[in-house]
Amino acid sequence: MIPEPDSRKRLLNSLFRIIISIILLISLSPAFLTLVASFAQTSTSSKETPDASKGKKKKVSSTKKQTANESVASDKKKRDKKRASTHSSHLKKRKVRGQREIESPRILEIQKALAQAGYYKDRPSGKWDAATSQAMSDYQGANGFKKTGRPDALSLKKLGL
Repeated sequence: MIPEPDSRKRLLNSLFRIIISIILLISLSPAFLTLVASFAQTSTSSKETPDASKGKKKKVSSTKKQTANESVASDKKKRDKKRASTHSSHLKKRKVRGQREIESPRILEIQKALAQAGYYKDRPSGKWDAATSQAMSDYQGANGFKKTGRPDALSLKKLGL
């Protein structure tokens, strides 16, 4: 049984649309674009290497070279990462930030400023003792700063230092 010409024409028309849709889907997919780009690259930049046994030249695609180079590079990255994670804790010591100790002349300045503000009652000695810490803590609390008892930038600035 042969279909009528109109139905045959509709059938061919719908088949044609399906085929075109499939071709568009494939051609616009990222994998296809990558494949086309790698094919274009290999066809334009393939190198010839001499085959020692036959004396003929053999073509080596750049895609194969690129894949080999990527695997070597990824192995090297893995080794370096592993090496860094195992050795970093042993080799690198944690850096301590900030000033470790206040020098005596600076402590004298701070004690004098605290005494002028009415918080340090003793005679300035140039040593950071319990009385100095308490005076600094009281000063910080009275001025709305965090009470640490240690000289910080805001406290020193407010003291005029």
